[in-house]
Amino acid sequence: MILYNVTTSLEPSIADEWVAYMREHHMAEVV
Repeated sequence: MILYNVTTSLEPSIADEWVAYMREHHMAEVV
């Protein structure tokens, strides 16, 4: 099992874009 936790503080205006990046690019590279 892999547990991965990221805590960050974002401007609300970019939150959706950041989540999309994390799901589409960052997590794929980490795994």
